[in-house]
Amino acid sequence: MTSKNQCTRRLGAALMAATVTLGATTVAQAWKPETHVYLAEEARKDALDGSVSIHQADFWGNSLKGLLNDYKVREDILSALKTYPQYYRAGVLGPDAYPDLMFGQQTIHPEKNPRGADAWLDLLWRSKQPGNAAQVAFVTGFLVHAAGDSFAHTLVNDYAGGPFTITPIDNAKTHLIVEGYLGKKVPPLVDYSIDTDLVNGFIYDTLINADRSRSGVGNEIWNLTESTWGMSIPGIYTRLREGLEDRIDYHYRRIAAMRADVIRLASECKGGSASACLKAGGKKILLEGYKVLVSPLLMYMEAWVDDINRGLRAWPRASTEVARKIFVNPSRKGDFEGANTTASRLLASRSVAPGRVR
Repeated sequence: MTSKNQCTRRLGAALMAATVTLGATTVAQAWKPETHVYLAEEARKDALDGSVSIHQADFWGNSLKGLLNDYKVREDILSALKTYPQYYRAGVLGPDAYPDLMFGQQTIHPEKNPRGADAWLDLLWRSKQPGNAAQVAFVTGFLVHAAGDSFAHTLVNDYAGGPFTITPIDNAKTHLIVEGYLGKKVPPLVDYSIDTDLVNGFIYDTLINADRSRSGVGNEIWNLTESTWGMSIPGIYTRLREGLEDRIDYHYRRIAAMRADVIRLASECKGGSASACLKAGGKKILLEGYKVLVSPLLMYMEAWVDDINRGLRAWPRASTEVARKIFVNPSRKGDFEGANTTASRLLASRSVAPGRVR
């Protein structure tokens, strides 16, 4: 018999595969990921001497004119750029890759909350731990992606005749042509390496783990995904998890209330109340019977929640493996079949531990 946990893992793997396929065909990027990474690498190399130089540009003459200003790089950012360039490059892929392609396109890129993408950038910046160079590198890269989009969307929209739309189809085609042209003009990357091993937990905590208290108060991710959760796989599974935890809590609260009644009546029984003794015995029988009835259900739901948690925590690693295959592939061609295979293997291999009735 196929367990709920096996079904959850298989569904998660299938949905990640769908994310890779659908995301690759529907994403409205300002420019190609390798363009993002190449330009970000140029900015990183410029920053390694401790400052970033901004020149006046002659775009038609293809040259730089006078220096406008030098900007000092913060010490923590400079150290992170030197120590963890692969984490910076992963961050530069930004919401095109993290927490996954569809989440980024449907939840982070669009203005579907009052503060738009800035709310997510602000959350990332505030959540990084001081002194954690890997987190600083990743978040800095994510912000660089946003800065690149701010310029690139304006540039591409100008040549394409307006913002990206699926209809009319000519607009979408023009966008793809302009983006593809820019991508072909990008020199090959010297270093394609990306990594997130040290920040996968951070990505989970700041971009995936939509959670709320049993009183209904949600954390920032819960609130920011209020209107978009149904369009992202992490959103669907975090909401499913909360519903399961509500049902689990209900049963444990009921068991606790029944146990309290037994204890109260037993105390009255010791005080000499015969009716309390009878009631205590009856309540004890009901309590034990209820525990026997709900025990399999609670173990089932707790194992399901545990499986969801394991899958969501594996999500950033799977997203990195997908990004390696389709975004920063040295061949400069997306290996979508390889990405699907890798993501399915990673997500389908999550193991679970059964819960225990308290």
